[in-house]
Amino acid sequence: MKKNFSTITAACLFFTAHAAAIFAGQATPAYMGLALEDVPEGKSDSARGRQYCQAWIMLAKAESDSDVKCAAKALLNSPEESVSEKLAGGKNASRAVKYLNASKLTEDAVEKSLVARAGDFFLLIFDMPKGSRLRSGMNIMVFEKSGGKILWNPSFSDPLLPLAATSDFHSPKSADGFPALTQKDADTCRNLAGKSLPILCFKNGALLSADGVDAVEKLPEAVFYRKAQNIFYSWKLDEYASYMTEESKNRFNSQFGGMPESERKKILGEYFSWGKTYRKVMDAGAQKLILFTRNKSGAEPYNDAAYLRETHEGSLLISRFGADKSPLDLFLSKYVFPTKQNYADAISKKYLKGHSE
Repeated sequence: MKKNFSTITAACLFFTAHAAAIFAGQATPAYMGLALEDVPEGKSDSARGRQYCQAWIMLAKAESDSDVKCAAKALLNSPEESVSEKLAGGKNASRAVKYLNASKLTEDAVEKSLVARAGDFFLLIFDMPKGSRLRSGMNIMVFEKSGGKILWNPSFSDPLLPLAATSDFHSPKSADGFPALTQKDADTCRNLAGKSLPILCFKNGALLSADGVDAVEKLPEAVFYRKAQNIFYSWKLDEYASYMTEESKNRFNSQFGGMPESERKKILGEYFSWGKTYRKVMDAGAQKLILFTRNKSGAEPYNDAAYLRETHEGSLLISRFGADKSPLDLFLSKYVFPTKQNYADAISKKYLKGHSE
């Protein structure tokens, strides 16, 4: 299942040739659509298309590509009572058997899969087999080396997994000359690439934190969103809905459309007590993320994001209002938004065995 995700040049700093060489030599990014599109009611996810997807996860090449595929095929051919021998720690055999049975995975699908490196782990991403009972984003298996063998870890979980599993991993994108938003980000990316750790990348740079960039308020996306928010805070809810995609507008109106103003103010009063400080805009082609910090006197600030869509005419609309949390949302909440640890530390704790989570 594939998900969909004008070039922003302000505050962009391109990697040095050395950094680009690191990525070109070590990373095979999956061409990502990061679940930013609204899907109209009754339409399948394939209706999204991929022409506007311009965001990636940088995943390092796996030296043990064939070995990982052989380990996966051995699992498919193992009697249920022997599956535990092929699992990391020999644990969760019951869960592993249920997954394999539900997946309908075949050796042919394994052979056509993508194997990528994420720190000390290997990700095997396969097309969802026909008749599979797996949920979207579960078409991925995590392997690790242990005792000289490559073993499956069926209990490994992380928001990166469904994000990678729903990517268009059949269309790799070159990483040469990829930009970073700041010199600090460029240095961090070199460090992450050297350890084969995943990097979430957009058209205008890697997304490693909610730290602010200069002149963000002057970017077209920030100007548009500020205007829409001012209308919202003025209680002009009908006018505010006109700044949304059709799908978001329908969800907004179903929630607030027929509600008496007194009830609206009761529900939205707390929300309106929080202000927003814009941090950065991430560009994924027709899809944009605007990152901001919510602030309120006497309360702990926290980071959040809004989704915008660029129409064919070049105007902007607010998208994904009221939508379920996507794999990207969960990834941002775990790795990008927290202020008490940085992205490099958080991703290292998860994907490098020398660190503890």
